Amino acid sequence: MFGPASDLVVGALWFAALAALVGVAVCWHRLNGHGLKMILARLGTQVGASMLVVLAVASLLNQQNGWYGSWSDLGRDLSGASPSVQRTAVKGQAQVEQEYDPRGAQAADDAAQLRFGAQRSTFQQKTPLRPNPAPTGQYIRVVVPGLGPAAGKRAGKVLIWLPAEYLTGPHDRTFPVIQAYAGVPGGPDDYDKRMQLQKMIVTATQTSGLLSPIVVIPDYTPSKLDTECTDSAAIGMESWLNKTVPDWVVAHLRVRPDRQSWAVMGYSAGGYCAAMSVFLHPQRFGAAMLFGSYNSPILSNWHPWGSYPKWPARYNLLDTVRHRPPPVDVWIEVSTGDRFSEPASAALIRAVRTPTSLTAVYLRGAGHRFDVWASAMPRSLAWLARTLPGFGAHTGVAVSSPTLHGPHRFKQVVAGIAKRSPTG
Repeated sequence: MFGPASDLVVGALWFAALAALVGVAVCWHRLNGHGLKMILARLGTQVGASMLVVLAVASLLNQQNGWYGSWSDLGRDLSGASPSVQRTAVKGQAQVEQEYDPRGAQAADDAAQLRFGAQRSTFQQKTPLRPNPAPTGQYIRVVVPGLGPAAGKRAGKVLIWLPAEYLTGPHDRTFPVIQAYAGVPGGPDDYDKRMQLQKMIVTATQTSGLLSPIVVIPDYTPSKLDTECTDSAAIGMESWLNKTVPDWVVAHLRVRPDRQSWAVMGYSAGGYCAAMSVFLHPQRFGAAMLFGSYNSPILSNWHPWGSYPKWPARYNLLDTVRHRPPPVDVWIEVSTGDRFSEPASAALIRAVRTPTSLTAVYLRGAGHRFDVWASAMPRSLAWLARTLPGFGAHTGVAVSSPTLHGPHRFKQVVAGIAKRSPTG
């Protein structure tokens, strides 16, 4: 009731800050003097009043952004502890065992390599890559055209993470793909600098059987415009993210094209983008991992459809999952102290219908901030390894075998799935 974002706490801190400032102004003449006692008194009143002002401003920003949902959440963050998992809930059944076509996936992989093999090799030769990358791989930056002049001259930027095996493993090995979206404000570099997603992935390959993916992080805020990943007459961001970028990746990198080898993830505004990608483009993505997400655009400085909150009806994702649920698997982090995303997450969980499946992980009292989402990402990667065949699902010993690489590893994975798949 009286949490760090409550009106009472925010109001009390602002009252105390203003009272301190007034007190300093009124009593300053009484602290005149050159003795040590007077000097310390003046210093103490200034520091005390300044600290109260800082706390008041911080409390207001916290109320506006929902960083800390409870006093225990604030205490955990100050002590460096991660939020605890309150419970996990599953709704629906994962689709992969029912619909996965392992032979079709292998055929698509072979066809892509036959079609784009020369182009992929040329791109690798012309891209400045470290030939002996660290175990955590390396990031490269590319520009994918297609957004048009309204997006600005620097539009189309994409940050790509390549696992170490991309260069050190067999040259014909192909990889699954995670397409990731950052929040607003922020950008693709947050996955590297703040989240260190690459380290989480390496750990997941060692402990959870995750097959090393390539991570593609497009910048959906060209010229700092918060497009919310949507299409408009001026900027076709949704089309660029879900058609142009994946097609470019398949043509230039050694990746598998089947939808069960493509997943999407995002946090905050990027969580909405990820949900939109998987629900509106299930032919491309088989799964999504959502952190602090919501279900319809929250536009800030970009209003291509007139006054807020007008947008095309298709961007109301609750309507999609209620009436046109796609055959996809969703993992969602629910922070019970996040007053922004928790209601939206709860609404999505209620709305989900078969054939969509959803796994929800509830974090007790957590707020809307980076370290909360980062603490949950290893769980989501382990879930991904169990769920999608392209990332390691249902592969038995093939997943953990260190001697299996490249197409040989993938073909044994496919063979293992074929034995269990009703389509095999």
